[in-house]
Amino acid sequence: MRYSRPAGRRPALSSLLALAALVAAALGAGCSTVLDLSDYTFYVETTGGAAGAAGAGGEAGAGGDAGTGGTAGAAGAGVSCGSPPPAVPAEVISACVYTLGCSPYPFTTLSGCIERNQLSAFSGLGCLRTASSCKDVQLCTHEQIVAPPDSCQGVDGWMCEPGQDGAPSTIARFCGTPLSWEVDCDGLGGTCELPGKALSADQLPCKVLDSCPGGKAQGCQNSTLFACIDGKGYGQHCQGSTCDDNGGTKAPVCRFNTNTCKVAGLASCTDDNHLNVCTSDKFAASFSCASTGLECKTNNADTIACLAPGCGFNDVKSCQESCDGTRINLCIGGASMTVNCADYDGMAACRQFDQGGFQGALCTPF
Repeated sequence: MRYSRPAGRRPALSSLLALAALVAAALGAGCSTVLDLSDYTFYVETTGGAAGAAGAGGEAGAGGDAGTGGTAGAAGAGVSCGSPPPAVPAEVISACVYTLGCSPYPFTTLSGCIERNQLSAFSGLGCLRTASSCKDVQLCTHEQIVAPPDSCQGVDGWMCEPGQDGAPSTIARFCGTPLSWEVDCDGLGGTCELPGKALSADQLPCKVLDSCPGGKAQGCQNSTLFACIDGKGYGQHCQGSTCDDNGGTKAPVCRFNTNTCKVAGLASCTDDNHLNVCTSDKFAASFSCASTGLECKTNNADTIACLAPGCGFNDVKSCQESCDGTRINLCIGGASMTVNCADYDGMAACRQFDQGGFQGALCTPF
């Protein structure tokens, strides 16, 4: 079964996933890369200068000279693509299964999350690295997908769950078919309050300010990100991150206090087997290919990827995520790997999805 998740994307998604979403979108299917997602082209560094590598689980180091990485060579004797399969730690797979499957806005494919161990690339994602349930994801990001509850009957769009004993509502629920989700406005620093105008699926009904500072349509008030609707600020507090109004030229975002880099779109392999990238907004990210049993490789200085033993760039391009009952076929460094969603507590199905041209497959709770 194929279903569509919301095509829009909130400016901050949640304060924890904002930069990860930006990086994932940048690691796109362009003419110079075989990494998955979006429309931003990365090119391979050949002269050095990208961000330095980060230790496993840390943030990218300050800018420095980066190695160009080796070219993809022939497989060793007895090794073929996917046989033996990549040595991916079970906890990496589990955390990615729950983080993406429980979120209304997955920021990458399941294969991409696992392959590059993306949850360990930024210290701000630490609360997701051990996620073993949708509840764990909700406690970290303050949102989760849910099966349409009885309270959604007759409702199409956002609603606020009544507060207890007359208290302000803190739970916002988007009622959709077949996908609904909940947002903990209290966890995002606000209360649930529906404005006079209808909100789209990617606009949060979390009121964080009683008025709009300086009459701005959107922006930052200290650590609070807001969009002005009916004279009130709707959005979230940036927790563990910094609110950036982008100079007022673009929508505000919650950013991690991460390191910057100089050349947007640059990607490189380092001597210690990290894949370094510089996003379109010039923020540095570093992914450890070795942590998932892969190796960072370049090919003819125009493609770059974390590759599984025995796999080449054509294997990466030809492998596709897909569902077979409750099983999902993943593509890890070009190698096919199967995960049974039913093996993960609370996950009931494998579903293929299409989110604004971003296609893949995920384990879901319903």
